[in-house]
Amino acid sequence: MSTTLMQEAATNKAARPTRPREIAIVSHSPIFYWWPVWAVGYLFALLTMLQGEWHQFQDTQVLIHPSRNLGVIFTLIFTMVILMTHFSVAARRRSPSSSPPSR
Repeated sequence: MSTTLMQEAATNKAARPTRPREIAIVSHSPIFYWWPVWAVGYLFALLTMLQGEWHQFQDTQVLIHPSRNLGVIFTLIFTMVILMTHFSVAARRRSPSSSPPSR
């Protein structure tokens, strides 16, 4: 009896058409791409803690890095991440009916 079940299972597998494998494309959330901003921010905070200078502003002591480059670099990275995560670069496909008119 077990041989007949095995034969039926083998014939069912052979009779079933095989489907091509599908590839699932997973889209990440735009927040996934913000890790460079966090990494650079923490790196620059560490540099400020190590190399910063204390300055008096009214009644508060503030630690400031002597170089302006940290702020410029952070602003550039921040702006680039905003542009890359909020604007799509993909080209739109034209259908044959929407081609420009010929002259």
